[in-house]
Amino acid sequence: METKTRNNNRRGGLSPTLKPMRMSDTPGILRNNTRFKTVLQLLFMVTLCMTLVHTPFHGSAKQQLKKLFRFNDPNRKLIVDTCEWVTPEHVVVPEDGDLDLFATLLVSYPGAAKRAAYMQLEGLTQLLTGDDWFLTDHGTEIYAFYKSQYPHHEGQWSWGNRAMQSVYVLQNPRTALQTYMFLASEIKFSQGWATSFANLDRTFTLRPDVTEWLLWRNVRFDTEIHYWRWHIDYWMEQGLLRDAFTHDLTSNEHFQKLMDRSLFTTAELIAYQANIGVVPEEHDSHCSTNGDMIDCRPVLFVSYEHIINQTTGLDEVAKLASVIQNKAGVEVIPEKNRECVWNEIVTGRITGVRDDRDRDSDDGPSLEEYEFTLKQMETIIEQLKIVRDQYSSDEWSDIPQAQQLVGYVEEYITENELFVAANYPLTP
Repeated sequence: METKTRNNNRRGGLSPTLKPMRMSDTPGILRNNTRFKTVLQLLFMVTLCMTLVHTPFHGSAKQQLKKLFRFNDPNRKLIVDTCEWVTPEHVVVPEDGDLDLFATLLVSYPGAAKRAAYMQLEGLTQLLTGDDWFLTDHGTEIYAFYKSQYPHHEGQWSWGNRAMQSVYVLQNPRTALQTYMFLASEIKFSQGWATSFANLDRTFTLRPDVTEWLLWRNVRFDTEIHYWRWHIDYWMEQGLLRDAFTHDLTSNEHFQKLMDRSLFTTAELIAYQANIGVVPEEHDSHCSTNGDMIDCRPVLFVSYEHIINQTTGLDEVAKLASVIQNKAGVEVIPEKNRECVWNEIVTGRITGVRDDRDRDSDDGPSLEEYEFTLKQMETIIEQLKIVRDQYSSDEWSDIPQAQQLVGYVEEYITENELFVAANYPLTP
């Protein structure tokens, strides 16, 4: 089946105060320009090697070198008898090209959520995860796991029909909006693949000035909190096309505009939907019998907060393992080894992969300084209650994924209400 991607010819250089930004935009001509990518990678390798000559080695650096220079071993076996981190490897494609591999797609609103999940999946299987913008270039496009923010405008459907199921990774919208903005700032509000790739070393390293956060928050909050909810609806409703602001049914033409935010302002999108009239139900062509994924509804919901939590982490890993166990081409480590792997990844941080904790710095602002207004916090709670009520209705009563979603959302409601009570005292 032919891989379906959107037209990626975009206007660039837009101000984040006037137009929504894209974390990365991959023009087809650039992605196919392997010479350009090779030059960038060679420059990177030369710089890295020269740096390492003068830099003492430590655990993370050794792991990164091992990952960079390790070759595929078709006879590799999972490390199951000892507590040892093994760098994930490429999927080895047989010479005849006949590869039987069951691939899983991780989806979420932009933020830190997918990273926590894919590191656990890689620890469970020692297989690599692919990025929908091809920023994690491992010399292959075939993976056991893919991660994407689609249909948010920061994502694209680039994996074609390679993924057979999806897993949704939730994150509290209060922190999800923050980490999304931090990522966008770290890659300098990128409008193109080259800028994103050139700034990968900045991701998960720093927080922006609080004034920059306030500017983004005041311009983008109302849009992004709706996108957080809209993103969930898209996957739960099998790609049903809805407007991101009214959440009413919409046309494919308007849906494409919602995913092309570099060209349209929020006001333009709202005005278009207001004049669209009544439209019949229509599903994204990717999510159909003849599309790339017959059943787009996630087989599982997990929570970012649960994955990284000492008390709930192992239970969340068990859920992830349950949906990839016994799948073609995927071997999962025994249950007895999973606590060790979780500890190595979350506590020991042996992977060398940065996460949200790497933004903590004595010199930079604390997370508490990136505030929302009381009205914005009330909107977050309101949107969470809408999601809870929608997926608690009789229509969804026999769908286990809806119950999983509602359980996590209930936790977010309680957490945010307690947060408001503690941080927004009532004024006389």
